Amino acid sequence: ASGAQEAYNLVKNRLTTRGPEMMYRLIMIDFKMPNTNGLEASRYIHHYLADEQKIPNKFMPYIVCISNYCNYEAVQKNYKSVGIDELIQKPIFKLGIYDLLYRTKLID
Repeated sequence: ASGAQEAYNLVKNRLTTRGPEMMYRLIMIDFKMPNTNGLEASRYIHHYLADEQKIPNKFMPYIVCISNYCNYEAVQKNYKSVGIDELIQKPIFKLGIYDLLYRTKLID
């Protein structure tokens, strides 16, 4: 997605056309997005899925925010409250993605 609104629309469309069982398992959001930031984008997505009880917890996607700003106090303090499960510092490498996928059991 090229921005927060597009990411939100993709999640909403996926849920309405395929149901909760086919929801994305992993959502990776960049902190710097056009028109908003990754924290706000995650808040929209998490609120839509969880707070409005559109999807059971077992189908909730794992949301990762990718950023150069992972060490900033505001990011560290707020990321869990907006539905982000993990922060990943840029630059990211293929090995880091594989590690994430294995740790979260998204691949065997």
